[in-house]
Amino acid sequence: MRVATGSDRQLPGIAVAMGLDPGVLSMYSGTVSGCDPHFPGLPVPPQNGLSQRILPSSSGLIRQRHRCTLSMNMGSTEGPLSFDSEAVPLIIDNSQLDLETSSGVSSEWTPWRSSLPYWLLSACTVGIALNTALVALIYTHLNTPLLNRGSPLPRPNQFIGLDTINMSLYHDYSPEPIVNHAPILTQINSASANLVFPDDLRRHFTFVGTVYPEDRHFFVNESTSTVAQFRVLDYAMENCQVVVNIPPRSHLASRTVRHKTFNISPNPVVIEVWRLGADPYQFLDVRALSWKTRPMRVGRSPIANLVVGEDARAASDIFHCQSDSVQTFEFACTSLMCHLDFWQDRFEPLLAAFLMQYPSK
Repeated sequence: MRVATGSDRQLPGIAVAMGLDPGVLSMYSGTVSGCDPHFPGLPVPPQNGLSQRILPSSSGLIRQRHRCTLSMNMGSTEGPLSFDSEAVPLIIDNSQLDLETSSGVSSEWTPWRSSLPYWLLSACTVGIALNTALVALIYTHLNTPLLNRGSPLPRPNQFIGLDTINMSLYHDYSPEPIVNHAPILTQINSASANLVFPDDLRRHFTFVGTVYPEDRHFFVNESTSTVAQFRVLDYAMENCQVVVNIPPRSHLASRTVRHKTFNISPNPVVIEVWRLGADPYQFLDVRALSWKTRPMRVGRSPIANLVVGEDARAASDIFHCQSDSVQTFEFACTSLMCHLDFWQDRFEPLLAAFLMQYPSK
């Protein structure tokens, strides 16, 4: 057996690494030649098998190596020492010994082999943590109100080439005004800044699935405002007007009319109509809309002060509204004794807040 080791090694330590029993060492004899003088002869038991070399590990602390020849005998038996390679890998003086057989088969032991399961477990844990963080990031992004996201690109033009038509040929034709109902009509409350009002309260289940009626709730008082959004319809209908219409109760009581009713304070109700600085091409996310997250008002004064009462139609001045854009308004009360509450639909007689569109060419 050839032992290559450092000058700071102790041969008894190597004997222990081989799994020798100190109680039987005296039964055997052997000599070590060609070694550093710090290494005396070592009695170890002879075994049958391959002759092997013990080489210092690349991760050890050895600075110099000395080659020795170890001869063993027991009575008349003499021969090279062989031992189980699995008994060798012990750390001696905080370094490792590598075992290499003379047949060229390596059975070296390295720290990364024993720690491989721990590295795999750590990698799996890190991967799971990264996936969880990514899912949380995506979920948070998808649930962020649209009013806080970057503005998307405008929608494609639906009326390509209509601007090139000579409209003077159709001067005798005047399109009828369009009554544009708000697909978004919800409330915000200044007294409860984080309160998000529920949407689609009148949805109900049927045998064919859930039905979402087009009914929308309009409600204003001293602390509650109504936010309305309209998509401007059609081509060359870009003159707009905000309208609140309250028909007489007698018309609403007719048997031919769907059940409609409203509650209004006895004094005339003055409602301010504010334009809001929302995305002009995207609807708000009503699931996250509250007083705290609402878009800010545009300008120092409202675009209209509507005096609303029973059997009255109140309307703002006509203003320009770009085709296919989203117009966002806030209806708010100005007085303490202010209250107006009703559910609106698209059937006559109109009990509703809506946008009138008139021809612009």
